Amino acid sequence: MATSATDDGELVNNKHLENLVQETLPLSEIVYCFAYGSGVFSQALTVPQNSSNSENPTNNNLIDLIVVVRDSRKFHHENYTKNPSHYWTPPRWMFPAGTAKDYKDHDALVSWFTSWQQPQQQQIRSTLTGLIPLNIRGGDPGVYFNVTDSIKYGVVQVEDFMQDLSDWKYMYLAGRAHKPILPLLDLNKERHVNQRQQIINAQEQINLPAALSAALLFLSRAPGKDGKSVQSCSDLQLFSMIAELSYRGDYRMQMAAEDPKKVQRLVQSAGQLKRFQSLYQPAVEHLLSNGFSMDIGNNNRGDQNKRLWTWDSSLQSQSILESNLPPSLSKSSYNINQSNNAGSVPPFADWLSLQIANRVRTSAKAQSIKGIVTAGPSTALRYAARKLSKGGSVWSKLLFRGHT
Repeated sequence: MATSATDDGELVNNKHLENLVQETLPLSEIVYCFAYGSGVFSQALTVPQNSSNSENPTNNNLIDLIVVVRDSRKFHHENYTKNPSHYWTPPRWMFPAGTAKDYKDHDALVSWFTSWQQPQQQQIRSTLTGLIPLNIRGGDPGVYFNVTDSIKYGVVQVEDFMQDLSDWKYMYLAGRAHKPILPLLDLNKERHVNQRQQIINAQEQINLPAALSAALLFLSRAPGKDGKSVQSCSDLQLFSMIAELSYRGDYRMQMAAEDPKKVQRLVQSAGQLKRFQSLYQPAVEHLLSNGFSMDIGNNNRGDQNKRLWTWDSSLQSQSILESNLPPSLSKSSYNINQSNNAGSVPPFADWLSLQIANRVRTSAKAQSIKGIVTAGPSTALRYAARKLSKGGSVWSKLLFRGHT
């Protein structure tokens, strides 16, 4: 979908996306939906007017959507009825024994597609999860992606999404929501009001304050010889640290299959710093209301660094930041880990970084393996080729030289 960016880098607006979703997907089970990625906000870095822009990704990108649903089995049943071409029709041998004599049978096919998606049933996910190696099986974020010519949409059960937002169980969708997104709040707004509000509360009161707290902890340095514990950083440094959280441990980065400038594009592209500032203002107020000492002022060093964040990194302030982390990554969890390990345990910030990286690595691998099966090999390969062809990764330069 070729689009042109506004001055603030926005490629599409809410109304267009709401109409697109309404025309494409069944609405009855949709609780919450948001758009993200380079098809929504430009990720083109500013280049001199007369120079080549081959380092910048094209605006002809898919629109990425996350669709949070109340009952994924029902959603997929309705969606397959409406959009059968969105689903890969698997060969008969991939069905569990006794599922159907004819793999074209509608109910049997929908049942196969969605059996793994219900988190509250023990027999679910048996076929697809069985294809995921045991060591990463528990990190499956439960997202089912479909790819069309214009959109890529991931469908997730509301319980799985809430677990990620509130405890970074997978650090998958929670990590996407650390960056600017475009929520479609008017979509289906008369239905599932309470569940939608719970999601918004979890995002604003847990996920974003946790991301801000983690970034400030990672940016904090030990007090100097003078004993002062005042720390400082720019907007650019802080939001780059936040954007980088969900890429720690990502195997795509380690294999050079992802754009090495990804974080830079997420933060420094047109309009992104302002979006980060707006996104995290409630989280700042949340920390201040908890007694955290922080000041945001100007440092007169240009647009990219115009605000200076200054905060106190005393033990009391660090304790406030730690208390805003997800429960499974809290200081109490760290202390339990210390008591259960006879060997040396790294300092808390290092332990936290390792825990985040492990979750990112596990969920990314599990989701990638599952994606090949659910989307089908040909669709998965086409999407991977399209992603690589944007330019920036080592593989794109080797495989798509002259075609970006």
